[in-house]
Amino acid sequence: MTLELRHPAHADVAVVSASGGLVAEVAATLAGQDAAVSARAWEPVEPVISSWQRPDLIVLDARDSGEVFERVRYLRRRWPTIHVVVVRAANRLAVLELIEEGADDATITMTSSFRARLRSAVRRAGAMNAASRIAVGDIVFEREAHRVWCAGNEVEMSPRELAVLDCLFWRAPEIVSADSVADFVWGDAKIKARRGVVEVYISYLRRKLAASRQVQIGTVRGAGYRFEPRA
Repeated sequence: MTLELRHPAHADVAVVSASGGLVAEVAATLAGQDAAVSARAWEPVEPVISSWQRPDLIVLDARDSGEVFERVRYLRRRWPTIHVVVVRAANRLAVLELIEEGADDATITMTSSFRARLRSAVRRAGAMNAASRIAVGDIVFEREAHRVWCAGNEVEMSPRELAVLDCLFWRAPEIVSADSVADFVWGDAKIKARRGVVEVYISYLRRKLAASRQVQIGTVRGAGYRFEPRA
């Protein structure tokens, strides 16, 4: 197995609804759009929402909860640039109010014009986010947002850990020397102690990314570190 640095090839569309029918309807609308549509559960406990891997576009079902306005406001605070769409709004006034609260689009019913707008929104959102989201195996790094997911779950990291991981991603799948990491993170590889600190942070990353089923950070004796297939 050869590991390659890649940008996720499809747009990630999350549908927040108790209705499986709506998920299927959105998936049918986006057929052929290079989009992956999945259902997401919205729990009242914030850490559950915070653990989501950031999608490219979120579809909220207004019938699913009377708190749809608060959900729009929450998403806009958490991810200011994310595209948020609301379907099954109660009436035209609710459509206008949802857009005022921060939704990018809203509709009462899935009309043909709305479907066309949804397809266009998915294309734009996927293109905008692809540049900053990179992956090796099942480890995904969102450089702009400073967030990391491993095997589908978000991993909390310190700023230094993120910087070391960023260095590995910049050079993947090549070997990165300890001096290169030290220069990248601390700006000084000449201090011998820095190279020892690099090894410490590599060990931190290995522990935090241990859940990966595909990738590990390997040591190439005398050369440095790189992403390797997990045995």
